[in-house]
Amino acid sequence: MEAQKRNRKIVVSFSEAEFANFEKHFRETTAGSYSEYVRDILMRKPVLFKTHNVSIDLFLDSMIDLKKDLKTILHFYAEQSWGTGHLPGSDPAEVNQPDILLKKNIEAILSKVSKLYQSWLQSSI
Repeated sequence: MEAQKRNRKIVVSFSEAEFANFEKHFRETTAGSYSEYVRDILMRKPVLFKTHNVSIDLFLDSMIDLKKDLKTILHFYAEQSWGTGHLPGSDPAEVNQPDILLKKNIEAILSKVSKLYQSWLQSSI
């Protein structure tokens, strides 16, 4: 199907406040241009709006923190295999007891995941 040539124009004048409002609504959509946005509205086509999901933001922030923690633990255990590791915030006396450190770190990760889950449950209600 051949694309229709658009050669008809319409001019709309806005006050500063009206244009600011128009632009605010336009930016909340997935439209690629003012023309596309206005055309979709005037032709009563669906206009897709971007949404902000707070629970996803919280989830992503928590997962980024979890990723950092896991990298720290991985780095520590890699250094342990060379005999130079010391996990930040750990008791230096435990350095020679990696099983205790691993258990503490797993408990911390489980606690974070549990808090995240509870937070997600509360925000989805």
